[in-house]
Amino acid sequence: MDPEAYDQKLLARLLDGITIPAVLYFPRAILGQLNELCQLRGLTPDQLIVEAIKSQDARFEEFIQEVMTPLKPGEPEIWPEDPLYVLACVLTIHLFRVLHKKLDDPAGFEEFKKNAPSQWSFSSLEEPDDDPDPADWWKETERPGLPK
Repeated sequence: MDPEAYDQKLLARLLDGITIPAVLYFPRAILGQLNELCQLRGLTPDQLIVEAIKSQDARFEEFIQEVMTPLKPGEPEIWPEDPLYVLACVLTIHLFRVLHKKLDDPAGFEEFKKNAPSQWSFSSLEEPDDDPDPADWWKETERPGLPK
């Protein structure tokens, strides 16, 4: 068997056991971009997640290395501009955490799985503005038919 095909098959089996829907959290501006992408492309969060992961196929090893490299002490956290890249990063970190939970705490993993939402969704890391600036309409997270 081709080593690359074996790696893909192994990855698919591994992901099958840990791809449990969750709420993924983002800064408000990125959340707005993700919701906008869902709306413009007519996609659900599940479908956008698939698109985000597929967008990293061509550079998968480099992508994983970027995700797994922690910030240096004092290095500022700067969110990349590409919302699909950000979504792929956040999803990958979530999946690594779920895998760790599954391997390290099987009972906790089963509880996590039992309490998981039925669908993927996105939410904000930040509290909503009490007095939003009308010029920041694009940052709005509540859009009809889209997750908050």
